[in-house]
Amino acid sequence: MENSTIKLIPHLLLCYDKTPSSKRILDYLKTVFKGVKLELTLLQVVTLPEDLLYPQTDILKELKREAQLEEILKTIFEKTEIELKKIAETLQKDFIAKPLAKPVIKQGDLGETILRYSKEDLYDGIIIGRRGLSKIGSLVMGSVSYKLLHLSEIPVWIVRGEAWNQKFLVALDTEEMGIKVADYVTFILKNHPFAEIKFLHITSPFTKLEIEEENLETLVKKACGNESYQRFFLSLYNVVTENQFDPERIKFKVKRALFGPAGDIIREVKKENYGTVIVGKRKKRGLKSLILGSVSHKIVNYFADRTVWVIS
Repeated sequence: MENSTIKLIPHLLLCYDKTPSSKRILDYLKTVFKGVKLELTLLQVVTLPEDLLYPQTDILKELKREAQLEEILKTIFEKTEIELKKIAETLQKDFIAKPLAKPVIKQGDLGETILRYSKEDLYDGIIIGRRGLSKIGSLVMGSVSYKLLHLSEIPVWIVRGEAWNQKFLVALDTEEMGIKVADYVTFILKNHPFAEIKFLHITSPFTKLEIEEENLETLVKKACGNESYQRFFLSLYNVVTENQFDPERIKFKVKRALFGPAGDIIREVKKENYGTVIVGKRKKRGLKSLILGSVSHKIVNYFADRTVWVIS
């Protein structure tokens, strides 16, 4: 991760709204990251009553509206702050770093409000819960998760289901995005002593290189004769060690596939029971590719029982 020599502890923005899906985030973090150094900021966006949002033409009615709005804002803000601080106190028992509470009064679109506040500090990820939508329903572009996935400049963690553990499957391509994903994962997990990590690369069926499971040092040697792969494995090794992460803790698998990586990623996750799936998201290539063609989109939509990190 950039500037990882200065920034030692990941700082995550946890979006909380009292729903079961957001409470599930707390369970995920306690299951997967208990005892790990993490800084957490709890963000709750408060919605104002609709009937008090519009100014009145009559001066007396307007003054009354403003007084009511001020009183309601004060009450809601104080109540929300107390609730978030209680949650932060319970989280502090499970994490080494102290969680922070940040209630926010909503002005405008919920997704845009979260995006705006995510840019205020150097957050390393936005964590959101996701309701159980159907495959078609999950494509609705107005949803908060959709907006965050496709507009956020920082990684988004989508927490669903309960099939969590401390096993992480990281899907990589051999381009710049693959290096960025590896950099991010090893920065987030470098203080996690029990994380089991596998890097998975799906390649063309005509590529000679296929490796069942190896560590990174062995891969650099095995790729001799294939300059592009050797350069890629060496870059991976360098970024992992720069994050002070032991490369021996990472297994790497290269698999050949004919119909693209999404299906093989899904099968590997289910076969080895990985609780968290991590994928990169390339730059936008038009609406159709976002909805139908993106590997990250297929992975997010498929898993209703696991957590998916999408790295921008």
